Amino acid sequence: MLITAIKRSDAPGGKPTRILMNSLVAMSDLPTVLNLEENWHLILPHLSHPQVMAALETCMNEYIASRKVECVRLGFLTKQWDIKYNPKIGPWEYAFPDGVDGNNIDNRRKTLEHNYAHEAYFWVDLANHFTNKAIEKGEFEWNVEGDEPTEEQRDQFGAFESQFYPAKGTPEWYLLPDYGSFWLAPWLRVLGEHVYPELTWNKVTSEKAGIAYGTDKKGKIKLILDLREEYECGELYLKFIWKHR
Repeated sequence: MLITAIKRSDAPGGKPTRILMNSLVAMSDLPTVLNLEENWHLILPHLSHPQVMAALETCMNEYIASRKVECVRLGFLTKQWDIKYNPKIGPWEYAFPDGVDGNNIDNRRKTLEHNYAHEAYFWVDLANHFTNKAIEKGEFEWNVEGDEPTEEQRDQFGAFESQFYPAKGTPEWYLLPDYGSFWLAPWLRVLGEHVYPELTWNKVTSEKAGIAYGTDKKGKIKLILDLREEYECGELYLKFIWKHR
């Protein structure tokens, strides 16, 4: 486990307490971290349950609000975060960069550094990369006359590029960069309750990450749902890239 200190959200009296992650491991006899891809067939039927969908919407709206607060703190534009989560759009699509104030050179530099550090727009950049590779191989014709492509050409490029975006109902569709596991931990807890109802589910978070865990009747942790890049996310990214290489 990479997290050494966590915050328990269900602490008595509502006051969070900090405990060591290795304590969790010790008292749980090495619980299983669920492999998302291998067990996706068990998860998929529950994703459309009203309670699961409502939990995801709540988590995403909190994430969106946090991005706006961060933009205000850093002096960035906030208009793009004046939105609510659209259930028809996957969490992956909300990883776009924070707004740039084009009239302020310092802000523009700071914004670019901020977005790079948070891996913003990961999936769009990846799709753009695959599309350019297709152009190089002659699989997609892209002839631009002049300095700028026409609106029709932009639409054609976007339509071709979209095939490389995560598809709805896949694990990739739910991957949110920029500390996404922290914001989606409550959703993972609700999801766990539906997929594995025989376990009692809770969540733990650090400053930048979060997991959901299920315990048996004796209080031992048996299963962990984890979206962090160090685990399933990293594996899914690599397999996604390999599939479209």
